[in-house]
Amino acid sequence: MFLQMYGRPLVVNCDWLSFAVKIDLGSEVVAPAGYRYEKFNGTNVYKFRYILYSPSGEKVMTFCCCPYSSVIPDDIATCQIANPFLYSPDVNRLESLLDSFFHARYHGVSRWDVCCDFVPTDSEYKTIRKLTSGGQYVSGKSEGSMFWHSERYKGLDVRMAHCLSWGSASSALKVKLYNKSLEIDATRRELCSKPYILDEWEGFLPCVDKVWRLEFSWSDVNQLAIDGRRLGFSDCFDSEILCRFFSEVKAKRFIIRMNQGRRQGHKNLDEIVPFLPFRIDGIEIRKAMPISDREPLDEMRKLARHLWMHLQDVSVLTDSQRYSSLRGVLLSLAENPTVFAYLDAMCDGSFMRWMSDCDANVGSGVFVRM
Repeated sequence: MFLQMYGRPLVVNCDWLSFAVKIDLGSEVVAPAGYRYEKFNGTNVYKFRYILYSPSGEKVMTFCCCPYSSVIPDDIATCQIANPFLYSPDVNRLESLLDSFFHARYHGVSRWDVCCDFVPTDSEYKTIRKLTSGGQYVSGKSEGSMFWHSERYKGLDVRMAHCLSWGSASSALKVKLYNKSLEIDATRRELCSKPYILDEWEGFLPCVDKVWRLEFSWSDVNQLAIDGRRLGFSDCFDSEILCRFFSEVKAKRFIIRMNQGRRQGHKNLDEIVPFLPFRIDGIEIRKAMPISDREPLDEMRKLARHLWMHLQDVSVLTDSQRYSSLRGVLLSLAENPTVFAYLDAMCDGSFMRWMSDCDANVGSGVFVRM
C-alpha cells in the first residue's frame, strides 16, 4: 500500500503469511485449471508437502498435511503464501485456490510480518549509526543482532550497519530494521532477487537504491485480538488494518531513546528520538480470550515453554536420564504444528537446531544459546 505520511512517501505491506487450515479428508487433490502442483516428502510434523504453481510457473502456496502424530487432528494442515503473491494480492483468488486445490478453509494465522519501506532522512541515518554504536537504543529491546557493510555517505567511505534486529528467543514479536535495497540488489534490475518489490517502489519512492525497511514479525498471531476479534484471512492483506496495526505496534513497541543513563527501574527518563513518524488512528491490540477449541492448545504451549526452559537448566543438562525424559515430552508436544511454530519463534526460527545444540552439551552442563 502506498501512502503519504507527514509529506513523505511510504510503502506498507504484508511480507510473510503462514496459517493453519482445515481440509476435507478424502477429497482428491486437484490443481485448478491452468495450475499444476508437485508433491514432496514433508517435515518432521507432516508426511507430505504440496507446492502449487501458477500457469506462468511461479510458486503460489505451500501445503503441509497428513500429521504423523495423533495429537494433531487429521484435517489440520498448514499453508504458506509465496512472497510475490503478498504484494498487490488478489485475496478472492487466493481464497478460491485454497478451496479448489485442497478444499481448505482458513483456521488461524501462525505468523504475520508487516513492514514499511522508506528512504531515511539524514537524521534517521544518524540514528541508525547511533543504534549501532550504543549512543541510542530501542527501549525494552535488549537482545538482537547486527550485520555490517561499507558504503558512501556524504562523500566518505563509512562502516554502516545494514541489518539490525531485536527480540528475545521467547518473544512473539521480532523487529528488524534493514537496508532492503541492499538485500534485494535493487541497483541492478537484472540481478534483483525480488523485482516485484522494485516495481512497487519505482515511481513512488524517491530513490530505489536507498530504501530501508522496518518490519514487525508476529508469531502465534491468534493470541492477539484486533478491534475485539481474531485476525481473518482477508484482514492480513487489508491496507487499513496493515497501516493501523503497524502504527500501533511502532508507537508502543519500537521507541528509540538517547543513551543518557536516566533509566530508573521501570521508569525511563532518557529522551525519545523521533524516527519514521507514523501515526494514524490506532486499533485495540490485546491478548485474545481463548475459545473452546483452542484451550487445549494454550495449555500445550504453556507446558512446552515450561519444558523448554527446564532443558536449559544446568541441573537438567548434567543429568542425562532426566534430560532424555523431558526432551521426549517436548518433542511429542512439538508434533503439533502450532506448538512447533511457537517453539520455533522462541528459538530464533529453528527449534530443531536449538535442540541439537542442547543435545551436544548433555552431561557437560553447558547451554549454548543461539
